[in-house]
Amino acid sequence: MDFVNFIQGLLFSMATSGLIGVEREHARKLSKSHAPIFGIRTTMLFGMLGFLCSYISILLNYNPILIIGIVLSIVVTTTVYISNAFVHKHTGATTYITMFIVFLMGAFIGIGGYVNYLIAASLSIIVTAILAAKRKMVSWTRKLTSEEILAAVKFGILAVIILPLLPNKYIGIYHIINPFEIWYIVVFISLIYFISYILMKLYSHKGLLVSSFFSGLISSSPTVYQLSDWARRKKELLNDVKAGVFIACFACLLSHLLIISLVFHNIPLTITLLPPYIVGMSSLLFFAFINYKGKHKFTKPININSPFAVKPALTFGAIYTVLVFVGGVLNIYFGHLGLLPITFAGSLISSSTVISSLADLATIGKLSSSAASIYIVFSAVIALLIKVFWVHHARNKELLKKTLFGVFVTSLLMIATLYLEFITL
Repeated sequence: MDFVNFIQGLLFSMATSGLIGVEREHARKLSKSHAPIFGIRTTMLFGMLGFLCSYISILLNYNPILIIGIVLSIVVTTTVYISNAFVHKHTGATTYITMFIVFLMGAFIGIGGYVNYLIAASLSIIVTAILAAKRKMVSWTRKLTSEEILAAVKFGILAVIILPLLPNKYIGIYHIINPFEIWYIVVFISLIYFISYILMKLYSHKGLLVSSFFSGLISSSPTVYQLSDWARRKKELLNDVKAGVFIACFACLLSHLLIISLVFHNIPLTITLLPPYIVGMSSLLFFAFINYKGKHKFTKPININSPFAVKPALTFGAIYTVLVFVGGVLNIYFGHLGLLPITFAGSLISSSTVISSLADLATIGKLSSSAASIYIVFSAVIALLIKVFWVHHARNKELLKKTLFGVFVTSLLMIATLYLEFITL
């Protein structure tokens, strides 16, 4: 049985390290440099070395064997790196760091156990993805401006410094506001938006619909406004803009679900909202499909400011805090109906902020999941209907009529689905 486990571990170390080796071979094929690079055979041998050192050290109960293996791997990679730097003037350290990780992957497998195997497999996939994404990552970083990078750094410092200093408890006479949780939510949502921003920067050249989707995840109203402006300036883009507006609305609804499920981890609320949101998103995709013609290749990116900056984060945090506090107080004194005016008014400005505050109230038990779902769908409907106002900027009756009809039908379908869901419970 020990022999079977040994062979199993050896093969698994070869497989996980081999995946990285395949990517390195592909990189060597594409590279113009003549500098040596660790290929599939060397990578697999490094993984096997890590496995053997770890396995033998456990078998003989002699830890120095693993330490010797670690030192040996560092010496080999460092020697090759120095040689490349002097002989071939190649100072990139990616491959050499990767080889040390490959050794550690093999060592995890040598320890044995499901968790260690999973760690090694996860490292293999993540490292391969990072290596393979080099061209995309370099392309994206070149598209970033110095202002965007500086804003992200400022936001990161602000988040790291402020978050640990905030009290992690509910304060005030109503015990609604938790400063730590509020800032944590602001940071997390900003991170989701920033990932969308990166993807928009990377893939906006793929076409108007792709750009509309990723920018719609960040901020759907400015996206719709800019699409409308393009339709006003370029009449030939009218059909594509129609589809882009519905795709941006689709992304808006998707961002709501991501916030509720990923940020607040409120599974009951997410499950309640899935039927109306899936129906609404399907309706928007249908309207996008019937309007899209795809005759014009338009790759101009939508101009959306980076959400990973101090000012928008503080603005979001301030609005979110006010909505949570006022919504909680109104709910205490006037019941669920007290939330109606603030939900309506807030949704005209930022539906994601309103939905975050409603999800927060539901998560801390100040609002029932059923009531929260009603107001969240109401907020989503307001967010969809307000897009008609932004589309009006295009001064195009056809675009206005199509958008109004599409979002109105989608809104009715979402409300009807939620109603049917409640009466069948």
